[in-house]
Amino acid sequence: MSLPVPGTGGKRGRYSTRSRGVSGSSRIIPHRYPDEGDRGPKFRRQIRKREDALWRREASERVSIYPVLIGLSDTPGMGLVRAEFSKACWDVDAEPEYVCATSYDGRANGVTVVPTIRVYDDADPYGDPLAEHRGAFTATQVRALLERAVALAL
Repeated sequence: MSLPVPGTGGKRGRYSTRSRGVSGSSRIIPHRYPDEGDRGPKFRRQIRKREDALWRREASERVSIYPVLIGLSDTPGMGLVRAEFSKACWDVDAEPEYVCATSYDGRANGVTVVPTIRVYDDADPYGDPLAEHRGAFTATQVRALLERAVALAL
């Protein structure tokens, strides 16, 4: 009896070479059995369309503010300030940004106290700020500032 030589047999077809980016199971389309697996390109297209519609709807409901922390990068304790600011921003689903006060960024113009938080409308990130806080802050103050800016942006 001869021994099989690895790599010379037929392919088993475990892996799909034409993956379309969506698996056969989805949280959008209900399934009768969890092990039904991939049901073909038409089903994958249906999943992609429904998931895309859901993601677009979620994106349109997102907060449309643009919070910016303005400070000096060589100030002691600025890392802790940035961490507190970032955590408060992510709590309201807004992407935080940091700008150094000595940079040539237009959002840092007129800053006399660091740290300063300015919240802009997402449609006009270099326009007039919706809300501003100067000096030291706590996470509660940042959340209140961001909630006020969200109310002004709507």
